[in-house]
This record gives sequence, structure tokens and C-alpha cells, in this order.
Amino acid sequence: MKFNLIDIGSRGVALEPWRERYVNHILTADPEDVDGKKTLAAYSGKRFHYPIAISDIPGKRGFNLCRKSRVSSLYEPDLDVLKDTCYGKNLNRWKISSTVEIECRRLDDILDELNIKFNFLKVDAQGADLDVLKSAGEHLQDIKGIQVECNLLPIYKGAPLAGEIDAFLEDKGFVLVKRWSGPKRKVWEDHLFINREASSEEKRFIRTVYKKV
Repeated sequence: MKFNLIDIGSRGVALEPWRERYVNHILTADPEDVDGKKTLAAYSGKRFHYPIAISDIPGKRGFNLCRKSRVSSLYEPDLDVLKDTCYGKNLNRWKISSTVEIECRRLDDILDELNIKFNFLKVDAQGADLDVLKSAGEHLQDIKGIQVECNLLPIYKGAPLAGEIDAFLEDKGFVLVKRWSGPKRKVWEDHLFINREASSEEKRFIRTVYKKV
């Protein structure tokens, strides 16, 4: 079995735990465009990449570029919260170096254009994760599984936390089946959800992909 995969916040690098043998078409989006040498062209289907942010509110928005690019976000990092976490020793990485105007689009608008059914959604949007999920609109019912990064602490000002994300997905018919985080990092977790309406084969496939996570 192969899935068509959406990865929001991908930066164009390998999508652990997803392997080439698991993926057909792939849709990626990140406002910081990818290095061409790290693209996912090896996957068997087509790759569609959008160098933009995905949000439930389309249009131009300010994007906070942090000194460590990986933590850049539509939301402002809260340094007062971060200083008391495992990231406190490297707080300078979270400081905003500049704020630039970027384009935001809804995920459902992009999916309407592509006219391809995608099976799995992976979201790592640095605080904007719930915004991405909401932007999928009615297409969310086609998604069989979701991996989403959930903040346990308010490290981004005004960004939704894990409980709100979990409640939204449970209301949409998804079941939380697994959660994990990096060592000693009780700041965020990745949560794996499976659609209640997914077939038995699809559920087994998702669990196989994430078996060793």
C-alpha cells in the first residue's frame, strides 16, 4: 500500500518515519523554501511544493524569522516561557531577527486545484498547527491519518496548545492512538491520529509506518 502524503512545514527533507516505499504523490509547503539538493524527488509519484504558509486565514501575514530558522513562525516566540524550558540555554536561537510579509493559503484551496485525494497529513507548523488543520475544511474527511506537533507549553504567544488540537480532531472523527516527544523535552509532543472511518487495511498500514516511533 502507498499513501498520498501532505507534509506542512517539511523544509524538503526526509519525512521520518515515512519511507519511499510508503509514499506515492507528496504535497509539501513551507514559507522558507527548500534547498534543491534536499527535495523529495525520489518518491514514486509527483511532488507538489508550495513555498508559502498554510493557514485558515488566507492572504498576506507577517512571518517571524528567528535566528534558528527551524523555529520561525507566524506566531511570536514567548521568551519568558522558553527561558524556563530545556531551550533556555539557547534562548538566542528563538529571538526574532526580522519579520517579513509572506503569502498564506488555505489547504483546501490547494487540494481543490490539484484534484488529488491525499490520505495522510503531517503538520509541524511551529504553533500554527491548528490553523493548518482548520484550513483543510471538508477535505479533512478524506484524510486517514494525521501526525501533528502539539505544544504542551505556550512557547508561541497566542498559539493553541495540545488539548485544543486534540479536541478539534476528536470532534472531526479522529482517534488519538500514539504520542511521543524528544528526550527530556516536555515542551511539545507529536500526536498520531487515525480517522474512525478508515478501513482496517488503512489503519494497519498507518500503525505499521509508525510502529518504531
